[in-house]
Amino acid sequence: MDTIDITKLVRLMEEQISVLNRIDQRQAAANVSTQPLPQVPATSSSTWGALLRSRLAETIQPKVDRWRSGLDALLVFIGLFSAIVTAFLVDSLTGLQQDETARTNELLANLTEIIIQLNAGANVSTLKISAPAPFPA
Repeated sequence: MDTIDITKLVRLMEEQISVLNRIDQRQAAANVSTQPLPQVPATSSSTWGALLRSRLAETIQPKVDRWRSGLDALLVFIGLFSAIVTAFLVDSLTGLQQDETARTNELLANLTEIIIQLNAGANVSTLKISAPAPFPA
C-alpha cells in the first residue's frame, strides 16, 4: 500500500468521524430525557391541580365513597335503634315506682327531726313536720 492510499483512508475515516459526531450531536439535542427540566415555580397551579386531581381520583375519592355509604348505613341503624329504645322506654315508664329506701330515709330524717325538737323542749303543737315529697310519675 502506498502512502496516498493510507492518506485517503485517514481522510475518509476523519470524514466519517465528523459525520458521526454531527449525528450524535443532533440525536443528543433531540433526546428530551437528557435535557434539563424547564424551571417552573413550585406554586404553578396547573401542575398542582393535575397532581391533586389524580391523587383525588385514585385514593381519596374511593375512601370518601366508602365513608359515605358507611355513614348512610350508620344513620339508618341509629334511627332504628332510637325508635326501638324509645318504644321500650315509654312502655317501662308506666311501671316505675318510688325507691323504697329513699322513702324510708326521708321518714327517718323526719322522725329524727321530731325527736330533736321534743328533746329541746318544743311543744307538740309547734312541731314542724314536713310532708313527704311526691313521686313524679
